[in-house]
Amino acid sequence: MNDNKISLYIMVLLAALLTACSGTPKEIKTTDPHMSVSEYAMLHEVVKIGLENVASDEEVTIDFGDGIVETGRNKAFFTHAYAHEGDYTLKAQTATGISLTADIHICSLPALSVAMQQFKDPSYRKVWVMAHRAHTHDKTIPENSLPAIEAAVATGAEILECDVRQTKDGVLVICHDETIDATTTGQGRIADMTYDEILQYNLRDRAGNPTDEKMPTLEAYLVAVRGRAYVDIDKCTGQGIFKEVVDVVRRTGMMEAVFFYSGVEEGTREVLGVTEDANIYPWVGGHKLLEELPRTFFVQTAYFTEGRSPSLGDAVEMGMIPSVCLLWVLDQTIPEYALDDKQLDELFNIFPTTRMIQTDVPAELIAALQKKGLR
Repeated sequence: MNDNKISLYIMVLLAALLTACSGTPKEIKTTDPHMSVSEYAMLHEVVKIGLENVASDEEVTIDFGDGIVETGRNKAFFTHAYAHEGDYTLKAQTATGISLTADIHICSLPALSVAMQQFKDPSYRKVWVMAHRAHTHDKTIPENSLPAIEAAVATGAEILECDVRQTKDGVLVICHDETIDATTTGQGRIADMTYDEILQYNLRDRAGNPTDEKMPTLEAYLVAVRGRAYVDIDKCTGQGIFKEVVDVVRRTGMMEAVFFYSGVEEGTREVLGVTEDANIYPWVGGHKLLEELPRTFFVQTAYFTEGRSPSLGDAVEMGMIPSVCLLWVLDQTIPEYALDDKQLDELFNIFPTTRMIQTDVPAELIAALQKKGLR
């Protein structure tokens, strides 16, 4: 076996091990009674617990493992929210003597539907930071890669933005472009290649140099970041893959840790057509469809120099929380690997109620926000 084949074998083996250890729910195909619950959830997230193959009128006592016990007739599902992080064992006992157990891990990161409520408090002045493609100022790390996660999380960024594409064989991968030409040592359209074909090539760093890294799947990416930061999934609408994206997010227990960027009205309708419990993240214009939903939402816009920044319109009046992009890819007078303090000041002058900023240099932005008393 040559070196290339050995490396590919190791990558595939590691991916398999990662999935096996990820804590994702196991698919149970049995007619025996069992408890159905996610193996992973966020702090304060409303967790659904189902008792499968147990009579609907059966009296059940459920011990949630945190000192809370509930007794009642079996129903479609029971719900519970955990107030503290940790590992818990749920125990269910039916009146006819059936005993069921299941384990769940609750991480320290609050569910987004709860965390977002902080922005309704006028005294909450913290501005969250989103790392664009998990970038930092270190150009030797490939964008949208597993090492990029480590670097971006280390800066203290609350959210990592990533991009999703689907391969020819249906695998969801993390890549901004439709092709692998710019980001890997190979060439080709992702939609025309299998994931195994893509794994033959290595990711390039942000200076174009080959690395030893491979393009991660969406599932591997979410598992790697889980419990340490939130994720903004970009490029997830308009490709005909949104349902598949949601399936992976649910399978990894990350529905309350993921923002789904929806663009304007068309994308927002696509998200709502699949699931209404998503943490939708629209561009200005797409926010109007969210007015009646009982959640708090960010609305995205961008800072442009020379007075070209678009208006937020009525978004703030409708209760949306402004999120602003400060990105070189949108305006090349914005430095990609540094922070211009004057531009940051102007951003706040234009959008004074901004509560999240997307950047390529999260460490530098966090330091600047700390000086302003916004961290």
